[in-house]
Amino acid sequence: AATLKETGRVDSLPGHDGRAFLGVDDSRGLLSTAVGLYPVTLSTLTLGTKISSVDGEVKDMIRSGNYIFVMSAKDGIVALNANDYSLAKKLGTAVSGFVQSKDGNVWAASATQLKKINAATLAVDSITTGFPVFYNEWTYYNSSMVASTTDNAIFIVSGNNKVYRYTGDAASLGTPFITLPAGQYFYGKGIGYDKTKNYLVLNSNTNIYGSDPNNTIYIHNATTGALQHSKTYEGFYFPGMAVFR
Repeated sequence: AATLKETGRVDSLPGHDGRAFLGVDDSRGLLSTAVGLYPVTLSTLTLGTKISSVDGEVKDMIRSGNYIFVMSAKDGIVALNANDYSLAKKLGTAVSGFVQSKDGNVWAASATQLKKINAATLAVDSITTGFPVFYNEWTYYNSSMVASTTDNAIFIVSGNNKVYRYTGDAASLGTPFITLPAGQYFYGKGIGYDKTKNYLVLNSNTNIYGSDPNNTIYIHNATTGALQHSKTYEGFYFPGMAVFR
C-alpha cells in the first residue's frame, strides 16, 4: 500500500470477469465475479471453491460485525455470516451499495429508495428518495454512493450531474447538495470521499457517455458543499476511481 508495487497476482479469474474484492480479516478475503463469489486465502493469494450461498453475478460487498453484505444481481442484498459465508438472510431488491454511515448502519439503494440496514439485527428501513438513484446496469464499477466519517451523512448520485446528501432528514432529499456545472457529466463511479480532509471528490466528463478525453475533478467540502478546487485532465479512465489512504 505504501509503494504500490505488486506483490502477487491471480492470473485467471472465474468467468474472466472479476468485480470486487473484500478483505474479511487478516487471513481471508472474498472475490465477487460475474459467475459467483469466491473465497481468497491472503497468505498464498489463492482462490477457493465457489461459495454456494449466493449464485450468479455478485458486485459490491461490505463487512460489518458478524455479517458480510453482498449485492447479487439475482437476489439483491444478501447477508452472509462472516465466519463461514453461510446465508443469514436475503434483504430485498437493490441496485446500488454499500456504504456504512457513522452511526453504524449499512446503506444500499433501489432505483427510488434508500435501504437502511441495521448491521446487527438485519432490519431494513426503506426511505423513498423522490429522485432516481444512479446505477450502471451495463458494466461494473463500485456503486456511486459514499458515506461521511465526520457526520452522519451519506451521499448519493442521481442522474448524470447531481449529488444528494442524506442526513436522516427527509428534507435533505428535496434539493441536490451539489450540481455539476453545465456541460459536465459524472464519469464512471463519479464520487469519492476523502475522510482525512472531509472532501467529496467528483469526476466528470464533457460528454454524457464519457467518450470525450476532457475530464475534470471537482473537490467539495462534504459538510457545506463549497467548491474547494477543480482540475482538468485528459484521457479515458472510465473504470477509474478515486481512492484514499
